[in-house]
Amino acid sequence: MPSAISNLLFVFALTFLSACGSPTTSQVELSSKLSFLAADHEVIFLGRHYLTNTKFSVIAEADGFDIDLLQGKWEFAIIAWEKNGTGRFTGTTKCGVKENVEVSGASVKLDFDISTSSCNNEYFRSPGYLSSVDGQIQELKVKDCLSLSAVTNGSSTCTSPGTFTHFRLAYIPQLKGIITSAQAPQFISNCETFSTTTNIKLPAHARVHLNLQLITYSEATCTNQVSQFNLPKGIAEHAGRTRVFDLSDATIMYLGTVLPSLVAQNTIQLSLGSTIPNGETRNASLRFIQPNHYSGSLAVSCVATPSSSISAYISTYACNCDANGDCTLSFTVDNGSGAPLNKIVFNYTLSSSGGDTSNAATAVSCSGATGSCTY
Repeated sequence: MPSAISNLLFVFALTFLSACGSPTTSQVELSSKLSFLAADHEVIFLGRHYLTNTKFSVIAEADGFDIDLLQGKWEFAIIAWEKNGTGRFTGTTKCGVKENVEVSGASVKLDFDISTSSCNNEYFRSPGYLSSVDGQIQELKVKDCLSLSAVTNGSSTCTSPGTFTHFRLAYIPQLKGIITSAQAPQFISNCETFSTTTNIKLPAHARVHLNLQLITYSEATCTNQVSQFNLPKGIAEHAGRTRVFDLSDATIMYLGTVLPSLVAQNTIQLSLGSTIPNGETRNASLRFIQPNHYSGSLAVSCVATPSSSISAYISTYACNCDANGDCTLSFTVDNGSGAPLNKIVFNYTLSSSGGDTSNAATAVSCSGATGSCTY
């Protein structure tokens, strides 16, 4: 059953094998019993060679396709959606996996039996990430964040960039860069709203690694594109870009829109040297060190506010940063006629020139040794 995809895969196989000097290939026919699926469905076949880690993922014809592959052990998988009228990646999910398949000889034929229960496989998901109601792959919710620094679990809150409101997810077939978005068909989701649970069902935190793009838009019709984020590992962790959690029968993905995210130290201490006695005014400074994952100059500003319990004893304070992102907090303590002070607490955040805001953090100024202060 020749197709454009088959021809491209064949070209890839020849290119790969000639580079390796080993023309040992087999023709593999991948097909599935799809007759029981709804008339309107979508199918993706995937494969990985154990030894070389060569991978492919393609949108398949309804009855499958042929592909020339390097001989050796492979794992293959299929994921299908019975569309329900709400767009791509929606409807009932059905899966199939074949592991440790020996590809040898002139040809190999593989026929998949697929079912919803077969989506309960580590190829498609980490523990969790399945609906407790029907066992399908969970529906997806995406939150847009300036920074991921405050995201620790599926209930975390973050500051939205406010530059876009809606998104689409696109799957791009992938075969070592041979198939590009211009050469192969794509699956593109409906226009969806951030922070809302959608009908989209995609594998999360698994070996499947569907190559995805998340495209953002400024309005509900998804007409005016604002930005595009590549997610080569699919719905999974991308360093500094995404965090993914299993949350109440839904998969929630936090998208960090500014890289890298600012991270403020949770607590910084400064020794005042001695308790500030009645009537004495003193200046002290506290430096905020630029995080290691930055390099070069970076325009950073900081905002610091004294805690309410000691704000009456602070006559002036300021937070300033240099071009490298190093910040200094300066403050003057005027105790007046009150009891001696030995601890001053400030809360602070950092903000980059791109609007990325750090996690909330605390600066504590203490009398005596730095480690002697409790807070």
